[in-house]
Amino acid sequence: SSIDVQYNCVFQNQWTRDRHPMNYPLYAAVHWTRQFLASHGSAYNMWKEGSLASSAVKKMAEAGGTAEIIQRLEDNNNSYEVGYSKYMSNDPTMKFNNPLKMTSENRYVSVITKM
Repeated sequence: SSIDVQYNCVFQNQWTRDRHPMNYPLYAAVHWTRQFLASHGSAYNMWKEGSLASSAVKKMAEAGGTAEIIQRLEDNNNSYEVGYSKYMSNDPTMKFNNPLKMTSENRYVSVITKM
């Protein structure tokens, strides 16, 4: 179909001491970085099973940086959204992101965040 659509995406944290007691940090300030959502075509891959992480994903995993992922998406005219708050504390509340635009060309979604 050639009709563009938008999806409202929700992140709900379910990683808590009660649900995952093994090796859960006792004293660390546990939090998530902003959630990064991207709609894209089949030519873009945020990661591939069995392959090493791209430099963009490595920067996100190590430091929470999204600039390189954004640049790669913009170079290919893909849609993306970044979650509202910089950090999400470790609570079970839901976080809503802006609607993510999907098209017939950009019909795949990739999501990444750093814990």
